[in-house]
Amino acid sequence: MVGPACRTGSGTAFRLNRYDSGMANTYAASELNTSVAKAYEDTLVPGLMSPWAQTIVDHAHIRDGMRVLDVACGTGVAARCAARLSGPSGGVVGIDVDLGMLAVAQAESKREGLPVEYLHGSACALPLDTASFDAALCLQGLQYFPDALVAMRELRRILRPNSPLVAVTWSTLESCKGQSAMVTALERRGIDAAAARKPFSMADSATLEALAVEAGLERVAVRRQTRLARFASAASFVDAMRRGAPSTRIALDQVPSAEWPGFVIEVERALAEWAGETHLEFPVECNVLVAQR
Repeated sequence: MVGPACRTGSGTAFRLNRYDSGMANTYAASELNTSVAKAYEDTLVPGLMSPWAQTIVDHAHIRDGMRVLDVACGTGVAARCAARLSGPSGGVVGIDVDLGMLAVAQAESKREGLPVEYLHGSACALPLDTASFDAALCLQGLQYFPDALVAMRELRRILRPNSPLVAVTWSTLESCKGQSAMVTALERRGIDAAAARKPFSMADSATLEALAVEAGLERVAVRRQTRLARFASAASFVDAMRRGAPSTRIALDQVPSAEWPGFVIEVERALAEWAGETHLEFPVECNVLVAQR
């Protein structure tokens, strides 16, 4: 499921900064609770996110020597893919508001020897120079920003003229079969699934396109694409979401422990048509926004 750009590369330099009133301070992973971020990296990245990381760098046409920004980088899956393509003569920066995610991103980049710099900061006020990047990426981040239009304008600001912005958001909940099965099982039990629906709040492709146009971007196009999520089983998928999904786990935590086995069985039944002898593989659909400064 992982394309060529997502294979291990080489490199050295990286650092994690926190921007606080204009002062940058280094944070060590040992100071943070990184359990959720580590679960996300270990389970949801290979099972769900890697195909979309490959998609986003493919649409951005990352090549040797490019300077790339990954906004809402999480544990850095797209940033690492971009770093393998931009090479030692380029440069990749990842930025996120979650220090736990950034600590895991730093550790993963170090483990793979990739030259990615990670910054703590808001997409709505990027601590970066105007016209300083050759491409900007945003993988499943727009729906979480406090002001998506402001963030989109910030992404346009840091891009050099004629440089691409590529953003990916989930399409409708119904087109993402695993997540849909979980939400249905939650709501059938009378559990508030708002947190599990939040990732799909930027599902409308027309709204996404209008946002980019209003932000001043040009050559805006939004296409829906489908990729396959792959897990060992429905039970492992649900467990991965409960341990590592940034928002959905909040809803899953409301399932009483006594009801958990029945909940998992219900999701398994809903996904039975995509279950093979050795693994579960179900379709997920996303909006892929490609625009240019």
